[in-house]
Amino acid sequence: MSDFNKLSISYFELKEITEKHLLNRLKMKEQAEQPYDYAKFHAQGQAILDMWHEIVLAGSAPSEQIAADLVYFKNILEPSRW
Repeated sequence: MSDFNKLSISYFELKEITEKHLLNRLKMKEQAEQPYDYAKFHAQGQAILDMWHEIVLAGSAPSEQIAADLVYFKNILEPSRW
């Protein structure tokens, strides 16, 4: 069996990492020349957001904070829809 080290990261560190990756995907999506690339970068951004949501739900962050950040991240991912 392998030894696993427990990863410890704060909610705010995770939020910063997620924000950085979502902004990167948004930039790539805006620069996409082909519809396929646009859809691919959008799907990657959605996957990042879904992963963030699953991780924070397992943690101990207040639900109000999670809800506010989810809206913030969705606005990054799809600014025209909000």
